[in-house]
Amino acid sequence: MLKKADVLAFRDYLKNVISYVSAQITAGKTKEEILKATEIPGSPEWKGDGIERPLGAAYDELIAG
Repeated sequence: MLKKADVLAFRDYLKNVISYVSAQITAGKTKEEILKATEIPGSPEWKGDGIERPLGAAYDELIAG
């Protein structure tokens, strides 16, 4: 069962993903370069394989917007 703390931690993780990807776009990084990240600053508990999916989604959303 999810606890409120778990939901808040995931919310913070998603904010960190958006912030990280936005900063990388501003720095001129390509999507491929951004997808190579293995950890999101501020959210070390979510790392490794699998983070390319939220990174890619954030990139696509930020570029489209």
